[in-house]
Amino acid sequence: MDDRVFETLLVIDGAPIEAAGHIKRLKSTTGVDAADFIRKAAANLHGYNRLRIDFTPPKSLTATHTSIEAPSLLQGEFTHFKLVSKQLKGQRLNTGHGSNKIAKRQELEALEAQAAPAVPLLVDGSNNILETTRHNVFIVEGESLVTPPLDGRILPGVTRQVVISEAQKLGLVCREDLLPLKRAKAASGMFLTSASIGIGWVEQCNDTRWPDITPVIRSLHKALAKRWRTDLKPA
Repeated sequence: MDDRVFETLLVIDGAPIEAAGHIKRLKSTTGVDAADFIRKAAANLHGYNRLRIDFTPPKSLTATHTSIEAPSLLQGEFTHFKLVSKQLKGQRLNTGHGSNKIAKRQELEALEAQAAPAVPLLVDGSNNILETTRHNVFIVEGESLVTPPLDGRILPGVTRQVVISEAQKLGLVCREDLLPLKRAKAASGMFLTSASIGIGWVEQCNDTRWPDITPVIRSLHKALAKRWRTDLKPA
């Protein structure tokens, strides 16, 4: 069995965004406190970078980074997505190890190739939405958010939890519930979350299209951008 896992963070001019959440998640899986390692790995990175921390048992940490474009979130714009559902043969795809992603991702990459240029939306045998290969999923129902439960089949994304917290501050109801494709089809909107993009708008899922970004998604987008900018301020 390949026990290697990894954690991915957004780093902007040496500042790791939502560092505390990523450090906590990595420690919950590996038992290793990577706080100093992450801060040192991020310190000399200029511009916008995706920092990947790999853990190999029993205690080895390595870091790699990729330069990326400035996140649309911080420009007041949205990253757009089109999704196509991919039903899993089993109850879950082995996308994680504890709370983290496993390093071996060939099966996920194969699904991405099949779905391109769309993004694969993973669903179980009953067509309940789980996640994409790289994002957590939310739908909007009126003034409420719904996201699949942390039942062991999806990764507990750091940005997912942050968005739930920001939604509560805005007075929005956020529920964890089974999310059948037909429920998403009737939703007023859908969006994705990840460490690199923050919040991305889903303009189409299978044959369902949303022509406009709902006020709820716009409010969350602004709230998350404000939070990220706080991470960039000197302590």
